[in-house]
Amino acid sequence: RFQFTLVSIEEYDLAVDLFQRRGGRIVLIARLMPLVHSVVSIPAGVVRMNLSAFIVYTTLGSVLWIAPLTLIGMWLGNNWEQLLTWMDVYEYAWYILIAAGIAYMIVRRFRSHQS
Repeated sequence: RFQFTLVSIEEYDLAVDLFQRRGGRIVLIARLMPLVHSVVSIPAGVVRMNLSAFIVYTTLGSVLWIAPLTLIGMWLGNNWEQLLTWMDVYEYAWYILIAAGIAYMIVRRFRSHQS
């Protein structure tokens, strides 16, 4: 019988422990990443991250994302659409990194079930 688990209990516990220790940094970095920025609130809630700290790190991460885009948009003026090309490159680079991470986890999990 084939059974496939994406995340083991041990890996889940490690992730929770990591988020409890470094949750602020994780939230800050996640706010700069496509796909992840919208779901980082879930693990923060699971570990009951301090709401004030969550708001501070979310605000800082959002400012680090929005302020440069706003300044570049002001600098580009009517040519702001040029920024969209670079945003696509940025997003695709993250998509590739995220997909590679997921593929690595799947391969690792599959190999551990075969041994």
